[in-house]
Amino acid sequence: MWDAIVVGGRCAGSATGLTLSRAGKRVLIVEKATFPADTLSTLFLQPAAIARLSEWGLLDSLRATGVPPMRDLAMMIDDVTIAGHAWAPTPITEYYSPRRTVLDALLLDAAAAAGAEVRQGFVFDDVVRDGDRIVGIRGHDQGGAEVTERASIVIGADGQRSAVARAVGAEMVDERPPLACWYYTFYEGVPAPRGEMVFRADRSVSLWPTNGGAAILVAGWPRAMFAEVKANLDASIAAILDIAPEFADRVRAGRRVEKFYGTGERATFIRRSHGPGWALVGDAGTTKDPCTAQGIADALTYGAKLGAAVAAADGPAALDAATAGYQHERDTATAEIYDFTYKTSALKPVSPKAKLLLQAVARSPQATSQFLGVHAGTVKPSAFFAPDNLAKLVSA
Repeated sequence: MWDAIVVGGRCAGSATGLTLSRAGKRVLIVEKATFPADTLSTLFLQPAAIARLSEWGLLDSLRATGVPPMRDLAMMIDDVTIAGHAWAPTPITEYYSPRRTVLDALLLDAAAAAGAEVRQGFVFDDVVRDGDRIVGIRGHDQGGAEVTERASIVIGADGQRSAVARAVGAEMVDERPPLACWYYTFYEGVPAPRGEMVFRADRSVSLWPTNGGAAILVAGWPRAMFAEVKANLDASIAAILDIAPEFADRVRAGRRVEKFYGTGERATFIRRSHGPGWALVGDAGTTKDPCTAQGIADALTYGAKLGAAVAAADGPAALDAATAGYQHERDTATAEIYDFTYKTSALKPVSPKAKLLLQAVARSPQATSQFLGVHAGTVKPSAFFAPDNLAKLVSA
């Protein structure tokens, strides 16, 4: 019998399994993919993700994959450029954007090195119940053989369409329709020494470097344009580059080397993420729009917190209390960035008052750090946008 079974071996599942294994727990991680395997992602590591990799001793391993550092970030909003580093409790001087084929394999290998048993190519079918308590899983391996495993807790880390969430009947606590659609692709021969994000009118386009000498180009439109954008992605990307003269010529001089990836169906939601013998983590528990790139940071942060909470619990009642506490902590800590991200995803034009604020922020290195921190999830929007703080910024 396992102390924990984690269904899903990407960022959230590996973070949870790594934390539990390092605490001495017997952990089984099952993952339907066989790595290296790609997945939809912004690829961007916010400061919280970088800090977590550093804490685990994995940041040097990430650098060794050849992912180039970004020296800083630049947000171009209308004709205002705000450039610098986001505030973080542990100062961040470099940003990274690794391919998920690289990052996910690195994390899963780290969980295995810590003692977790990893089974790739394993398909989860259902949970095993004892009364109203989840006590294990049923699934089948690569050969099609049916397998049943039992554990003190089953943790679903299997993405926003979580099969574990369906199996346990996890209801939605909050659910909001998508306001934007997003597509991305990769280019070679495009210099991208820093992260560049452009927001103009009702469009967004960003560029930053990733593994293999490539650059990722991410483009966003209002959700109402999804069908039009999807119908001709080449034309849609060519047109959206017109809003970004800062890097449009560089992109057009390069060569697209992969297909387009994206969706207009990414809802914003919070699921109930705990119950008798089960918990959800990562996108299985809560999902935000990609516009603030919180996914990987949340997966690593709350995977570690869930793992620590479960590791410290002794017995079924303590486990249930620990997972309930984990969800309360997660939802309380992320409530503001959850709302801020959703509102930002509407891609609304900048008002004249907002333009004055942006100009004031651009003139102040301290305000720039705080503003970028809001988008990074390290500064509370309520603190930055407090009336007295805005008045101080604009008057300065």
